[in-house]
Amino acid sequence: MSDRDRVTRIMCINCNICVNTLRRYRALELNIRVTTLLCSWVYPQIITEDDYVCEACRDLAMISVNHSLQEISGIDDQQPGPSHRGHASVCVLCGCSILQRQSDRILRDNPTDLHQLMYTLIENRVAPRQVTETDKVCHPCWLRTQREARRTHDVNRPQSTIEEPSTADEPILAGVQSCVSNEEVRHAPNGLTLPDYRRAANNNNRCVFKDCNSTTLHGISDKLRAVVLSNHNYYIPKLARVCSEHLSSNLWETLYYSANSLDTFTADQVQHVFSFIKVNTTMDFENILEMDDRVFEYWIGFTKEKFNSILEEVPRINETRKGCLGLAALLMKMRTGDSDERIATLVQVPRRTLENSIDKIRKILCPKTWEFTS
Repeated sequence: MSDRDRVTRIMCINCNICVNTLRRYRALELNIRVTTLLCSWVYPQIITEDDYVCEACRDLAMISVNHSLQEISGIDDQQPGPSHRGHASVCVLCGCSILQRQSDRILRDNPTDLHQLMYTLIENRVAPRQVTETDKVCHPCWLRTQREARRTHDVNRPQSTIEEPSTADEPILAGVQSCVSNEEVRHAPNGLTLPDYRRAANNNNRCVFKDCNSTTLHGISDKLRAVVLSNHNYYIPKLARVCSEHLSSNLWETLYYSANSLDTFTADQVQHVFSFIKVNTTMDFENILEMDDRVFEYWIGFTKEKFNSILEEVPRINETRKGCLGLAALLMKMRTGDSDERIATLVQVPRRTLENSIDKIRKILCPKTWEFTS
């Protein structure tokens, strides 16, 4: 097991920020008045000997206590009040700062069944802490929870009495095949409605993302369609286009919940899906010229030209064994937040090999930071 796997995240009991690399204090070793106030802030949580507070929350509590002492003789009669957090923009799951990161609000109006299941999963993880309207999670945690919710939803879904046989060549449409037959698709009067899949409008005049008015539109390859459908249960029709900005962003999962997404499919669209489910989306970063440009940018966040420029600027990467793979895997991890195991599966290498490659690239790119954290 690597050092990274053994690290235990230590969270501030009050604001929930990860304090592994921040100055922290044991909550019960602070001044009794400060500890008492912290207990009221985090109620109904109970502070134990293993709980810490960050410096910002400690300072806030001390300021509040000093202010109270100036007005009244003590704080014995102080009633539990709303939480005062030293760090307001924090992921409630992993404790990272989301001040300058993409994040997702947990509580939403008119949630779907999948989103309600995600909320339940998050609520169970942070219990006894209560989820509030202002709570958010970072985007990687959101994607991980979304995948877990979908797996749970698939396991709990009642099985049809007649199931279509599945094959290894049809992983993307496993859910579709168990719900509908070709005969049903052909004779559906108003199109076929799939409960767990949605699609974009078949329109080549606008970007598939809602309220986007960009005129710089690009076609979408079948390989990218296959990846988006597999990861997000979202189908992009033949004529659909995406703008340059959204093509490079990592917001594909938002399309499913977008107000302009549709849940009805025509026979032609279902046949189109069957035409590209066997498309090879293997990611061979040792031979990136053979990879689809759109799929490459989807996973890495950079174009091939930008990726190659990094290799040219840091020649040590190419001189390192599997250096190109390590750089690609590191960028994938930063972009998606996926686990090493999932990324290893995507690039078809053993997890240990992947972790070693990522560690080598980290040492090359951030040698001083690596020495500090090792």
